[in-house]
Amino acid sequence: MPRYCYSCENCEEYQEVTHGMKEVVDLECSTCGEALVKVPSIPLDVKIKERQKKVGDEVNSFIEESRENLKEQIKEMENKR
Repeated sequence: MPRYCYSCENCEEYQEVTHGMKEVVDLECSTCGEALVKVPSIPLDVKIKERQKKVGDEVNSFIEESRENLKEQIKEMENKR
Protein backbone atom coordinates (compact mmCIF):
# COMPACT_ATOMS: atom_id res chain seq x y z
CA MET A 1 0.00 0.00 0.00
CA PRO A 2 1.42 3.46 -0.86
CA ARG A 3 2.39 6.09 1.70
CA TYR A 4 1.38 9.72 1.30
CA CYS A 5 2.63 12.85 2.98
CA TYR A 6 0.11 15.27 4.51
CA SER A 7 0.79 18.63 6.11
CA CYS A 8 -1.03 20.96 8.46
CA GLU A 9 -1.16 24.50 7.10
CA ASN A 10 -1.72 25.84 10.61
CA CYS A 11 1.27 24.41 12.51
CA GLU A 12 3.36 23.09 9.59
CA GLU A 13 3.52 19.54 10.94
CA TYR A 14 4.02 16.69 8.46
CA GLN A 15 2.65 13.16 8.69
CA GLU A 16 3.00 10.11 6.48
CA VAL A 17 -0.16 8.08 6.03
CA THR A 18 -0.58 4.69 4.36
CA HIS A 19 -3.78 4.15 2.38
CA GLY A 20 -5.03 2.91 -0.97
CA MET A 21 -4.62 5.08 -4.07
CA LYS A 22 -8.36 5.49 -4.61
CA GLU A 23 -9.20 5.77 -0.93
CA VAL A 24 -10.50 9.17 0.19
CA VAL A 25 -9.31 10.14 3.67
CA ASP A 26 -10.13 13.04 5.97
CA LEU A 27 -7.27 13.51 8.40
CA GLU A 28 -6.75 15.87 11.31
CA CYS A 29 -3.43 17.16 12.66
CA SER A 30 -2.42 15.35 15.83
CA THR A 31 -0.98 18.61 17.20
CA CYS A 32 -3.69 21.23 16.58
CA GLY A 33 -6.66 19.33 15.12
CA GLU A 34 -6.79 21.22 11.81
CA ALA A 35 -7.40 19.36 8.54
CA LEU A 36 -4.36 17.87 6.84
CA VAL A 37 -3.64 18.60 3.18
CA LYS A 38 -1.97 16.12 0.83
CA VAL A 39 1.41 17.39 -0.39
CA PRO A 40 3.45 16.38 -3.43
CA SER A 41 5.52 13.24 -3.01
CA ILE A 42 8.68 14.52 -1.37
CA PRO A 43 10.35 12.24 1.19
CA LEU A 44 9.48 13.19 4.76
CA ASP A 45 13.14 13.42 5.77
CA VAL A 46 13.62 16.28 3.28
CA LYS A 47 10.81 18.24 4.98
CA ILE A 48 12.30 17.54 8.40
CA LYS A 49 15.68 18.86 7.24
CA GLU A 50 13.99 22.05 5.97
CA ARG A 51 12.29 22.53 9.33
CA GLN A 52 15.56 21.92 11.19
CA LYS A 53 17.14 24.72 9.16
CA LYS A 54 14.43 27.04 10.42
CA VAL A 55 15.11 25.94 13.99
CA GLY A 56 18.83 26.49 13.41
CA ASP A 57 18.12 30.03 12.23
CA GLU A 58 16.13 30.69 15.39
CA VAL A 59 18.96 29.34 17.55
CA ASN A 60 21.49 31.55 15.75
CA SER A 61 19.34 34.66 16.23
CA PHE A 62 18.94 33.81 19.95
CA ILE A 63 22.72 33.49 20.28
CA GLU A 64 23.25 36.85 18.59
CA GLU A 65 20.66 38.53 20.84
CA SER A 66 22.30 36.98 23.91
CA ARG A 67 25.70 38.28 22.84
CA GLU A 68 24.32 41.79 22.35
CA ASN A 69 22.62 41.69 25.76
CA LEU A 70 25.85 40.51 27.37
CA LYS A 71 27.82 43.34 25.74
CA GLU A 72 25.28 45.87 27.04
CA GLN A 73 25.46 44.44 30.56
CA ILE A 74 29.27 44.58 30.52
CA LYS A 75 29.16 48.24 29.42
CA GLU A 76 26.69 49.06 32.20
CA MET A 77 28.90 47.39 34.80
CA GLU A 78 31.98 49.24 33.55
CA ASN A 79 30.13 52.56 33.71
CA LYS A 80 29.12 51.90 37.34
CA ARG A 81 32.78 51.59 38.40
